[in-house]
Amino acid sequence: MWSVLVCVLLAVDSQNIPEPTRPIDLWNPFGPTTTARPKNQGLSSDEVAVRLAIGDLIGKRVLLENLPWTPNQDPSEQEPPQRSHFDPSPLPPKNNVTIYTFLGVPYAEPPVSQRRLKPPQLIRELPTKPYTAFQYGATCAQDVEYRPQVFVNDPYPFVVNEDCLYLNIFSPDVSKVSGMSYPVVVFFHGGNFQTGSANEWPAHGLASRGIVVVTVNYRLGALGFMSLGDSSTGNYGLMDQRLALQWVRDNIASFGGDPQAVTIVGHDAGAVSVGMHMLSPMSKSLFRSAAAMSGAEVSYHSYIGKPALAFNNTIKLGRYLGCTQSVAYDVWNCILTRSTNDIVRATTDIPIEFNRYLFLPTVDGVNIPGNPLWILNNAPTGLSAIPSAVPLLIGMNAQDGTEVILEDRLLGEFNDFNNVDQEYFRSYALEYAFRHNYTMNREATVEAIIDRYTYWPDPSDEWAVRNAFIQFATDAYYTAPISLSAHLHSAAGSRTFMYVNNYNLSATGFIPGWMGSCRECDLYLLFGYPHMPDSLRPYHLRGVNFTAMDRNASQVFSNIFRRFVYHQNPNFLYDVGIMAPPKIVKRGKVGKALDAKKKVAKGQKTIQKKKVRTSVHFHRPKTLKTPRVPKYPRKSAPARSKLDSFAIIKHPLTTESAMKKIEDHNTLVFIVDVRANKHQIRAAVKKLYNIEVQKINTLITPLMEKKAYIRLTTDYDALDCANKIGII
Repeated sequence: MWSVLVCVLLAVDSQNIPEPTRPIDLWNPFGPTTTARPKNQGLSSDEVAVRLAIGDLIGKRVLLENLPWTPNQDPSEQEPPQRSHFDPSPLPPKNNVTIYTFLGVPYAEPPVSQRRLKPPQLIRELPTKPYTAFQYGATCAQDVEYRPQVFVNDPYPFVVNEDCLYLNIFSPDVSKVSGMSYPVVVFFHGGNFQTGSANEWPAHGLASRGIVVVTVNYRLGALGFMSLGDSSTGNYGLMDQRLALQWVRDNIASFGGDPQAVTIVGHDAGAVSVGMHMLSPMSKSLFRSAAAMSGAEVSYHSYIGKPALAFNNTIKLGRYLGCTQSVAYDVWNCILTRSTNDIVRATTDIPIEFNRYLFLPTVDGVNIPGNPLWILNNAPTGLSAIPSAVPLLIGMNAQDGTEVILEDRLLGEFNDFNNVDQEYFRSYALEYAFRHNYTMNREATVEAIIDRYTYWPDPSDEWAVRNAFIQFATDAYYTAPISLSAHLHSAAGSRTFMYVNNYNLSATGFIPGWMGSCRECDLYLLFGYPHMPDSLRPYHLRGVNFTAMDRNASQVFSNIFRRFVYHQNPNFLYDVGIMAPPKIVKRGKVGKALDAKKKVAKGQKTIQKKKVRTSVHFHRPKTLKTPRVPKYPRKSAPARSKLDSFAIIKHPLTTESAMKKIEDHNTLVFIVDVRANKHQIRAAVKKLYNIEVQKINTLITPLMEKKAYIRLTTDYDALDCANKIGII
């Protein structure tokens, strides 16, 4: 007997979608993800059916046993009774909770053939009737060999395909017998917009907390974020996420969810996506709260702020694939004809000059209206607006920087991630400074980084060097942007909460000790994997023996998110002592006048009351200050010599390109001191060669030298000047 839930039918356009007109590698090579169900076949005891406007869905019932909570009640969230320390705390009862799962549900038309590198289209009809949602859909195209993971040789368990716009639904109740509409969490996976999948994060444990969980696949890499720097190309992955939110708004009520109580949660790149949706007017009213885990939209390595850089990356990919057309849109169309394997492999093989990856979300003025840092900085002054200034929970793991080490596959294959020595640290710091455009005093920047994160008691200790490198990567890629994002969102009007996960999982043989509270450790706790049976966990967690301490930590951490999803406040209602004091608003002259009026009315005879402290700043008491007696005497460094004309102009360039500049552009090319600015260069040329300069451009070369292009005025001929100087 089918237990079918009926929802309001929506008008569906019957227009046929054209079939693919050209073959594309990996386009559904394994056939459809589900097979058609024979007619008149009833449901088995572990199946459940839901009727939507786009067709019928058949899902599975999954039983979770021995949980210390139910979907509607958690003993740990109730105010503890007053007991003496002699009374033992009662053990919570064990409960069996049924979760309803619908896996591999398509929410958009397949982004292949004519829909390749185009905005997604909402699905109009399910592929089969009814649609059996028993298995995960395909993972979006990516190079799975370069996923940051500990066990680098483990095979990837999912199908990789361009037809990948699927979502997975985990619900505590689809029958509505309980009469409740549960809040909804829409989860965007991480992977730096290059790798990852929703299939890697089964959410049975989180759904058992009384939350309808939806995990979403979205396009990655070049196929998801390739752009020509304009508003009509790029950011397809963000559009996929937005379309999934629209699908959830229209259909989640049939799965027991409340479409008005949606919280978007993202990890790593998903956290960046969460911030982008908060800033985008296109995503307004699709969610009521947001949570960003181990990522922030203001992180400079997570988006492309200059359209020219996105344009150059696309042209570079086209050249690598043999697309040599002179018009950008012809290069774009040429890339469309290349296979999935070729595009993915080229994206991996092309050397990266700036930023961490070639293809990332790009500021296009539509999906991302402006530079996120500029928008958040100017929101309090009214120069910019945040369309979704919703409550925000943001946080990180204490050792999130382990991801940088795990990305280096050679370290894992041959050295078990042990060969992170001082030389490796220095080379990475230099590459970091070059990629992120530290053009001024790049060597000094690298030396400052090395000096700050060197373990001085024993600089040769590889264990200490690796820990220092992890701390550097954590600070650079996570701590700095996440804390900045929290402060900016709070100032812009969002009620902002922050956490830091410092818990080290006790399970042995799973995470090496040097990883500590590693990347994704907060997700293991949030999704409740220590409480889930082995068969339901992600593949790389099967066989892991979690301890009772891990289960307690998972319950506490998921409580934080449950409270936030339900009440937009992660703190317990009875635990008010940990809340920050209310902000004191100064009212100006009018407020002072009203206060004076009250004091005059009361008179001078008033009862003095102890003031309530509303500030978290404390001042040190005045104590005796003794002069410092350093163990080693400090010696001032010798004064740096001033730049004179002879130090500024090092030597002229005599390369073929420099000669061409002399002949064609009336321009002389010199190598100058990196500390010299344009005014100093102009004065030096005037003093040494008595030449009037029209314009000067400077450039830092990859060899860390400064090159000056000096265009002469029309009164001077560069060829004659070159002869007099002795260049020719």
